[in-house]
Amino acid sequence: MAQRSVMVIGLDSATLELVRPWSDQGRLPNLARFLRRGAHGTLLSTLPAISPAAWSTFATGLNPGKTGIVDFCQVSAHSYQASFVSSSVVRGRQFWQIAGEQGVRGGILNVPVTYPPRPFNGFIITGLLSPGVNRQMASPPEVFDDLMEASPDYAVDVNVTADGVRDIKAVFLETTLKVIEARKQAALGLYRKHRPPLFVVAFTASDRICHYFWNYHAAATAGQDLQGPEARYGQAIRLVYEALDEAVGALAAEAGDQTDVLILSDHGAGPLLKGINLRKVLARAGLLVESRPSMLKGAIERFAKVAPMGLKSWIKAHLKGLTRRAASVVALSGIDFTRTRAYPSGDSAGIFVNLKGRQPQGTVAPGAEYETVRDEVIAAVEAVVDPETGKPVAAKVHRREEVWSGPALENLPDLIMEQREMLYDTRLINEARGDDIFYPLPQPTRTKLFHVGGHRREGLFLAMGPHIRRAETRNAQIADVPATVLALLGCEIPEDFDGRVLEEILTDDVQVPGRTAPPSATPAPEAELSEEERRAVEERLKGLGYI
Repeated sequence: MAQRSVMVIGLDSATLELVRPWSDQGRLPNLARFLRRGAHGTLLSTLPAISPAAWSTFATGLNPGKTGIVDFCQVSAHSYQASFVSSSVVRGRQFWQIAGEQGVRGGILNVPVTYPPRPFNGFIITGLLSPGVNRQMASPPEVFDDLMEASPDYAVDVNVTADGVRDIKAVFLETTLKVIEARKQAALGLYRKHRPPLFVVAFTASDRICHYFWNYHAAATAGQDLQGPEARYGQAIRLVYEALDEAVGALAAEAGDQTDVLILSDHGAGPLLKGINLRKVLARAGLLVESRPSMLKGAIERFAKVAPMGLKSWIKAHLKGLTRRAASVVALSGIDFTRTRAYPSGDSAGIFVNLKGRQPQGTVAPGAEYETVRDEVIAAVEAVVDPETGKPVAAKVHRREEVWSGPALENLPDLIMEQREMLYDTRLINEARGDDIFYPLPQPTRTKLFHVGGHRREGLFLAMGPHIRRAETRNAQIADVPATVLALLGCEIPEDFDGRVLEEILTDDVQVPGRTAPPSATPAPEAELSEEERRAVEERLKGLGYI
């Protein structure tokens, strides 16, 4: 069989809810062509629908129970400490490694959670969670010179959410558009020079703009008369989608008619209504006991003395406006673990049981008592109703084994809340939080941005090419994409892949390979980020407003 070629374009957080109407209006001609001529449909993200979890599943074809990734900064199941994720802790081989082992050369650009880069049969420039733009993000290192030649202004992300002088909204929007252009030039330059049969590039701007400008988008969509700069902010999301559409068109044209082009998002996007404080939910149910203020002060002082700089900086980033009062408090300080039976695990709406023999101050015995506590957590969280809407927040609280499976399961939260409409911010520490279960989100100012938009599990999938039929996907999930790419390339698929090949979109001449490749869910490479790298990642995520 002649070597086929596949190009994959990631549009972080992109949603058909926006693509379809703007395509119908003629504003997204390239994406409209995919909708008319190719395959399309929604693409269900991971639970949780958070970029590190979703992109890790995309890269490996494995669910979080095998990758071990559910959040940007994960609380350990065996302690009350947190650490940043990186490719060093992602279990499983990336699908471009699998293809490379079968003779398919690849090129990867800006896929999140790929730093530090893993060498393979091809080149990689790592994406989100890379500490900086330098040779350390490239494998082989010399491909960094190709990147700089193609795009001297290349940036990993938009890293401006606060500015002491200028209108930060204007700065952010213009920077976002520049980042898209630089990413497009980088992708075109690297693709033209290396012509890899497998090429993957991810654009994150569609996620960032929705986080910070959804309120203006909603106002404009509702017909509000926005004046002055706000009129442009009301069109900000559309402007970014239009720029991404141009990038898609340029890349697809460069790939040519003999290349199958797949477009996906790791999750969708939508508005945020308010925040929910899971700690307060558990406390009011008698499952979590909060420390007295004096005990919290002591915890802060002890933490400041003994905690590694990386974790202290992470806490400072989460606290933002509260740093003057408690600059180095750990996210889980203020909890009396000697009397607590369950506590939130991170920004993913996961919840740990404080288990004896696992956590340092575990209070719950394994077995029957553990299951009883999980039942109590489910009952408490599923009973929470938003008084403003009269509707429950949770669609369901899942036991971890109900939604994940694999060798990393024991490291993940014991339960996870799946929201009914994903309208609620669940971050552990938010400067707007008070003593209530619900709290209003902080509002953007002239000099500082805050999240006003969030995620949805329903992302998008589009495909067009010589081996793609005009069709709609059937219950497609993000884990299906790597399996489908390997099938298009004629590569064997690992036997433990969780995704399926999207056979409904493939032409009859594509023979779906068997699952005969070795298992993918191998332990992650043993490598730690340096202290300098951790600080750089923290500052980058702080600049993006994620922590």
